[in-house]
Amino acid sequence: MTSRFSINATIGELIDNLFIEKWSTEMNYSSYFHECSPLYCSYTYIQKKSSFIYTITILLGLQGGLSIVLTWLCPKIVRIASKVNDYRKKRTNSIHPINSLEITPNVTLSTTIHNPACNSESTPTHIISQTNVTTSIRCSWKILLGCLLLISVIVVLTIFSFYVARQAPLCKLNFRPISINISAAASGDLMFAVADFNDDNRADIAFFCYDDKSLNILLINSDETFTVGNIFNKGSFPSKRQMEVGDFNNDNRVDLLFTIHDVNYVNILFGNGNATFRVRNITLGTTKCMPDYIVAVDFNHDNYSDIAVINTENSNVCVFLGNVNETFSSQLMFSTGYRSEPKSLTVSDFNSDGHIDIAVTNNRALNVGIFLGFGNGTFEAQKRSFTFIGSNPSHIVSGDFDSDARLDTAISDHNSNIVIVLSKYINGFFTVKKKFIMKSNVVAPIVVGDFNCDNHLDIATTGEPYGIDVLLGYGEGYFETQNILFDKLVRYGAIIGVYDFNDDTYQDIIVANPESGSIDILLNICECNVRRIPKRKMSNFS
Repeated sequence: MTSRFSINATIGELIDNLFIEKWSTEMNYSSYFHECSPLYCSYTYIQKKSSFIYTITILLGLQGGLSIVLTWLCPKIVRIASKVNDYRKKRTNSIHPINSLEITPNVTLSTTIHNPACNSESTPTHIISQTNVTTSIRCSWKILLGCLLLISVIVVLTIFSFYVARQAPLCKLNFRPISINISAAASGDLMFAVADFNDDNRADIAFFCYDDKSLNILLINSDETFTVGNIFNKGSFPSKRQMEVGDFNNDNRVDLLFTIHDVNYVNILFGNGNATFRVRNITLGTTKCMPDYIVAVDFNHDNYSDIAVINTENSNVCVFLGNVNETFSSQLMFSTGYRSEPKSLTVSDFNSDGHIDIAVTNNRALNVGIFLGFGNGTFEAQKRSFTFIGSNPSHIVSGDFDSDARLDTAISDHNSNIVIVLSKYINGFFTVKKKFIMKSNVVAPIVVGDFNCDNHLDIATTGEPYGIDVLLGYGEGYFETQNILFDKLVRYGAIIGVYDFNDDTYQDIIVANPESGSIDILLNICECNVRRIPKRKMSNFS
């Protein structure tokens, strides 16, 4: 065989060359990132907007801005030009004699002209007054400076009007608060889930209390009052970590799913359809899939809710597929990267292929990982999108925040007032990232809804010290901050959710306040009503 080594090469020479005949180098950064799993990777992306539609949009926006500015400026420009023109005419028609001859009554002036046509020559005299030159120069400088100032004003106003024209008019958020005192039924930290638990087509609220370890329910009655019911007595449940809803046995009844502290299994309460439940402990694989955060969704299109969990310590995502007999398959494990410390996950169809995908926040790795689903419960290897150095990515939600028909993600930066929006999803990566400043430090999960009824998604969260902060979306990836409630109504440790409680098509907000022992429902008044949906009669909760 052909070899690069000679037939007399020694064993020592072969060892020095690692017994390798040929080195082959291939440069593939994405493969390197996947194999080596570095903590973070940054790059610069320059987006070129050169499409025909974008060009037409810019020209129309510029035309709209110019029409507003020039309507105000043109009359002033004409008046200034008219004054300048009048001034120039006055300067041109003025007579400034250079040599004057004073004639007195006692002087007789005699002039004799000899053959004026042939003997006299006309010689022009170029004598200019120094005073006139100085005045003309000063006037020219004033005109030039005035023109420059006028041009600057036109440019600034044009840019400002173009920016204002592209922003949608916003509505001041207005909510009607309804407070439900639950201190008699439970005390301590709260978590809740909202669904129709008794099949009456009205949203009910199930809530769990950490201190007394009890599970209770708030049922909305036909007269629009609440009835507090106890599902499991105090002390009957271990300390729960998270609550989700799903249909795990395909009986069209809402089931409850719980994660439990420091154990490798979950509780599932199978609903009976009358606000009662039966308990079943489902073991979730090994300790490598000890659930820290959990979602329930149908990954494989069999109408049974499946379970996806993250385990922060082992840095992985585990998927359990629901079976017909109320059991689950063995875990499918997907790595999020060595010591990446995933904190939260959300599920959506990010690549629009009809299959549910998974997105996770990798706290220590400073990125968002996307697992693209195949529709059978399996997923591609993780593709990572970097946030920024110094960030602390925590909770994640998804939605189309820039109205481009592609799903984006919003991430809260734990214990800071920053919300990060990753958008422009292409082939597994988010190509645009923006940071938005909230008034309060984000201390709770963020939620998504359309709170000002303009058909653009908004982002809300609770924080300190300003209660509930909302990023109102313009629909093009731009947001403006508004505040709904002050801290006197929303305390530290409060969690929020978004639902339509009174069936008026407007997004309401529910707030669980452990310090005050209450659950507050904020009914959205939505006075703008941009969608032109007729308002229904508002429910009078008591």
